[in-house]
Amino acid sequence: MIIRSVDSLENFAYQQDRVEEICADRNLTTPEIHPANDFYGQASVIKRYVGLPANYSLKAVVEHGVMYMPSMWEYDRQACLASNLAYSHHRAAIQRRSSGKPSLAIGSGFHYAKRLVDRELPAVARRGTIAFPCHSSHTILYTFDYDDYAQRLKQLPSWMQPVFVCVYWKDILRGHHLPYVNAGLPVVSAGHMYDPEFMLRSYDICRRFQFAVGNDIGSYLFNAIIAGCSFSYVHSSEIEIQIPENELRNVPHGRGDFHATQAECARLFAQPTPELTAAQYAFVNRFVGLDCVHSPEALRRILKRTEYYDFWYPVHSPSSPTSPHWRLPPAWHRRLVGVGKFARKLSRSIRKRIRRRAIPVSSVGNHAPHTPVHSGYRIFRQSSG
Repeated sequence: MIIRSVDSLENFAYQQDRVEEICADRNLTTPEIHPANDFYGQASVIKRYVGLPANYSLKAVVEHGVMYMPSMWEYDRQACLASNLAYSHHRAAIQRRSSGKPSLAIGSGFHYAKRLVDRELPAVARRGTIAFPCHSSHTILYTFDYDDYAQRLKQLPSWMQPVFVCVYWKDILRGHHLPYVNAGLPVVSAGHMYDPEFMLRSYDICRRFQFAVGNDIGSYLFNAIIAGCSFSYVHSSEIEIQIPENELRNVPHGRGDFHATQAECARLFAQPTPELTAAQYAFVNRFVGLDCVHSPEALRRILKRTEYYDFWYPVHSPSSPTSPHWRLPPAWHRRLVGVGKFARKLSRSIRKRIRRRAIPVSSVGNHAPHTPVHSGYRIFRQSSG
């Protein structure tokens, strides 16, 4: 059960009266060639912003969140697409080095979610604070003292009240929101990461608050600032981070450069400020491209450019990324794959007809589905500051 307030701030536009329902686990349904493009509904937002149909597929890789490592996520790097769309000029340069492909800076998809909501919904008054506790993911488990953090949020000064808590879907499923509920703090959520309305819902939450707080660096910090909130830290107890060994190369934890970024962020946002300072602006701009936001017409021209790369820029086949014999433009790859699927389907049909009168093969016993196994977990512990 989610405790509610009678405060007018509860009049959210996107199902905040059904938090458990919007956070329920689900499969990703998307027309995207690179499915990760639609994590958090980002591809859906971009297409809606520029007026492309929902069933259109972006022809470039879009990073699905704020990235801190000086490299690309391996799944993105090996995607059979000929170009990348980066959150910032800083990230575009990293993408070009990592992938060897053209990379174009368009800003975070959250910029476009903001413009969509502002275009379609009336403005609302800002008041109070939205809190973003650092959250778990599919593979990483974050834990800290949630009861203690709820009390720290309740003790914020009167000019920062009321306080609402935005809890990530994975933590809702794990029950990590219950200490806030038990403390009487209203809980909201942007919903499941596969929900096409995730970014729209997230912005709708942020635009209602004057202040935003958190206990670690995260995408929510940058999104809250894009939304116009004044962000600052409210530290928690020690944070424990549990990461599978086979995921370590895809996360920044344990790296010295990431620890330096965490420390820089905690220093810059130690206290709420009436507006972004020059140093805060430069920090945020480095990761989410405050200076990279495009009009619908300009962004559509960029997407058209990625279609050109898709048809003419050769890349390795994803099934054989090191093979020199399979460098073709992605559009050609897809056509060959389509021809191959048709040929296999036709071959199976012919063989089935030939064997129609053959003696049936004895049934094979059921086997348990294969479960990926990793070598163990790495535990990191850090101060929330």
